[in-house]
Amino acid sequence: MIEVTCFHCGQAVLISPDVTRCPECGANLRRLIDSEQAIAYFYARASAFADADNLVHAVQEVQRGVTFQPCPELNLLGAILAKRLHRLDQMRQFVAAVPVDSPLRSEAEWLLRANQAQTHLPEAVPTDADLLPPRAGRDRRPQAESSARIQPVAWVMLAALMLVGGWWGWNRLPPDWIDQFEIAAVAEPRIDLAPAPVNAATQPAAPAATATFAVVAPAADSPAAPILLPTPTIALDLVAAPTVAQPLAAQNPAVVAVIAESQPFDLAAFLRAEGRSDLAALPVLARREGERLVLEGTVESVQQRADLEGYVKLAPNVGEISLLNVRVRLPATYTVQAGDSLWGISMNLYGEPGMVEEIYAANRGVMNSPNALSVGMVLAVPEKP
Repeated sequence: MIEVTCFHCGQAVLISPDVTRCPECGANLRRLIDSEQAIAYFYARASAFADADNLVHAVQEVQRGVTFQPCPELNLLGAILAKRLHRLDQMRQFVAAVPVDSPLRSEAEWLLRANQAQTHLPEAVPTDADLLPPRAGRDRRPQAESSARIQPVAWVMLAALMLVGGWWGWNRLPPDWIDQFEIAAVAEPRIDLAPAPVNAATQPAAPAATATFAVVAPAADSPAAPILLPTPTIALDLVAAPTVAQPLAAQNPAVVAVIAESQPFDLAAFLRAEGRSDLAALPVLARREGERLVLEGTVESVQQRADLEGYVKLAPNVGEISLLNVRVRLPATYTVQAGDSLWGISMNLYGEPGMVEEIYAANRGVMNSPNALSVGMVLAVPEKP
């Protein structure tokens, strides 16, 4: 806890990055927490979780810390924890977040290179001798030497068998096999691909899937007799079925992957589990796109948008958050709460203290002075110029 003096009520109170409001008057004292105190707070919490072997919560504390106050120390610690969890993409994100001019940048890059070198170590390729079990009383080297001596003998025996087989086959050929080969080559018929004429009066029409071809016999002066071949037909059941066009998504695996990864995210249930029912009631929806969480909707103040971003970053398996479509629509009125001041209301609604005079000017009818606030008072909310 950090001891500070409340600028609203003047009391010395204890606050932390998780408890930023004054316990006496309820004022938001987040700006009184400097960067070194915030870094030490989250670093100690992450280290405590890591010592307890709870690496998941340790990484979540680091993410909360870099959201509250980015620093190289927390990013390097997050990279080390992500490496232990084998979350390589998350480790690269932590390393990339370390500034280039930081002294810890070289250590973060070394951590990344060491992980890549460990991932790409070549595996030992087993040889044939390694795959064979050794015989009893012998090692593998004598077996390899004996195999090397046997191989030349096997080649010689194979060559001898080939010679004997060739000689036997040559003797089995008839004496006039060359003349018969020349006659068969001359008598080879030519196939005319044009359909043969069919007499429609004597022969019924053939199905559409049947094709008839004429076989042309050799010339009259050829010594070989004509050879008749059967007329080829195509069976109806062999005709290919028409190809049905597949959808574009089925032909493109990348499109299928994007559609599968785009899933809704129950933002309201997550915020209620984190104890923020007020944020869960906002008209904001979320959906996942891989490790990216996209939010869409409206909030009523800049502080609500900042709180929503801080809690959503704690969601599991979220590497990036998009709040481009989360709009701030100020309400028409604001009801004063316990511990409110015009400075705090300006910070809550607009995200800056520069609207104090505008709020007071728009509510002179109910306020006698800038400090004349009471619980339950309804103030008009002016538009930011």
